[in-house]
Amino acid sequence: MSGDAPVRCLVYYKTEASLHSPSVAVRSLSAPIYAVAGTFVNPKQLAIDAANTVKTIEGVPDIPMFRQNTAAFVHSLPAGTLANVDGDEHSVRVQVLTNEGALDRAKQVAVVEQLTKLVSTAAGDDTLKERT
Repeated sequence: MSGDAPVRCLVYYKTEASLHSPSVAVRSLSAPIYAVAGTFVNPKQLAIDAANTVKTIEGVPDIPMFRQNTAAFVHSLPAGTLANVDGDEHSVRVQVLTNEGALDRAKQVAVVEQLTKLVSTAAGDDTLKERT
């Protein structure tokens, strides 16, 4: 990331009611990550690590069905398209989307803690963890 300003990370957890009938147990997890372009040296590795983190915390089997239906997306926003009230654009937003009931409260807390650590490491900004 250019400049010396620290990056702020916002991690959101959201459940979505399944679009499928209750008798069909289809699970899909995703973790979109939004930041100004250049925040992360290796966005693809961050996406892989974030998806794996969420899948691991949920505790589903490590089989192709879950590996292929758990994803993270790193959205690189152009400079000038993200800002807080003061005009700073050093924020990162992570949103975790799961099926309703996929993560109990303890797992929700674990997702927030681990993704915050992962994003701060990927951004090269350890102070990110302290401000989340």
